[in-house]
Amino acid sequence: MSEQKNEFSIVNSKGSLDKFEINKYINNNKLGIKINNIIMNYLYLILFIIRIIILIIFIFLFINKSKNGNICEYGYFIPEDDQTKCIKCSIEGCMECYGNKLNNICNKCYLGLNTFYKNDRIISCSVCEKGYYFIDGECINYSFKAIYKSDGSETRLINYRIDDIKEMIVDGKNVTPNNTYSFNDTLNHEIFMLLDSSNITSMSFMFSECISLISINIFNFDTSNVIDMSFLFFNCFSLMSINLFNFDTSKVTDMRFMFGCCTSLSSINLFNFDTSNVIYMSFMFDYCSSLKSINLFNFNTSKVTDMSFMFRSCSSLTSINLSNFDTSNVIDMSFMFNNCSSLASINLSNFDTSNVIKMYCMFFNCFSLTSIDLSNFDTPNLVNMDYMFYYCPRLQYINILNFSYPSNLTISLFNSNISVYGTLITNKNFINNIENSYINGWKIILN
Repeated sequence: MSEQKNEFSIVNSKGSLDKFEINKYINNNKLGIKINNIIMNYLYLILFIIRIIILIIFIFLFINKSKNGNICEYGYFIPEDDQTKCIKCSIEGCMECYGNKLNNICNKCYLGLNTFYKNDRIISCSVCEKGYYFIDGECINYSFKAIYKSDGSETRLINYRIDDIKEMIVDGKNVTPNNTYSFNDTLNHEIFMLLDSSNITSMSFMFSECISLISINIFNFDTSNVIDMSFLFFNCFSLMSINLFNFDTSKVTDMRFMFGCCTSLSSINLFNFDTSNVIYMSFMFDYCSSLKSINLFNFNTSKVTDMSFMFRSCSSLTSINLSNFDTSNVIDMSFMFNNCSSLASINLSNFDTSNVIKMYCMFFNCFSLTSIDLSNFDTPNLVNMDYMFYYCPRLQYINILNFSYPSNLTISLFNSNISVYGTLITNKNFINNIENSYINGWKIILN
């Protein structure tokens, strides 16, 4: 029989002990024991670290509990009337609770618009349908929520018939409905109002001159029959935040001065606006001097006839997208971008100006504008375009290739503030209408 050697055998083929194999066996066992010891030591170390971390967490929670009172776990909130309790957020309470926040007060039990907070504590929360708020144990469909900053005197809240203000809540308390309120302090105050808007056709001047209005969320106001929204927020110069997401503007024809002189408003999103029937947009964003971004992408302007002063003195606006604008029926574009002093460039290549009569001061004091291409502008009906590029000192390229004007009239397009050098592209007929003493150093290309 052939000799078969086992790696772990200490007996040789002759049946006697093998010293070499014995030593090898002993050494292998020692190495294995050593490795096992190392692994076990690491495991004990990891378990020790985990225990230390858990201990630290418990100590931290205990300290905070002693400092701040009750601690709520995720899914619970502290009721305002008894801060020693943790109430579970449920289908009867809130749909979701965002864990602990500052001072271990459960952050926010959240269900859309249906939760009230005070100092990050929940006052009440309930499952209500969209547009409804949970007040005094019931879901109520308030028309809007607004924040007003009082100046210590009587504060104008809204320009609305008192009889049509059905309910009013000031800082969580029901009060007698009114269009003004005396806060007797200089703090911010939260107002909810329920208005009868079922038969309303005009919202003109509704919040005009409400100079203490800081923010407003109009979420349950029936605007389906409204045709006039002119001067809606005119001169609300403290207004910084606005939500008109639920506005139905499908029948509105007049939006003049709608946001005029809202000098604190930095952004506005009107992507949901249906403007298919709007005729008047003049002064719509006039003197919105803090406005840095504006979304008008879904605007349908096919029926608009007046865009004069539309963006006048939007001095913080650096860019604007009007690529969707249909201007085929517009007759007045005067002062449209007047004093848009931060606007470095503008694309109006889609503008149809065939019916425009007035363009005077259209880009007056567009201080940052460096070039403008209006080669697509067709102006057969234009009768006034004076001062169009006055006080545009950085403007060095102008293309007005297809402009036309009554041959017997002279136009003053530029003043002494224009750049010394630049390029003007126009046509042989139109150049004779231009008073060009201020562009003698310019390169003039005639086609």
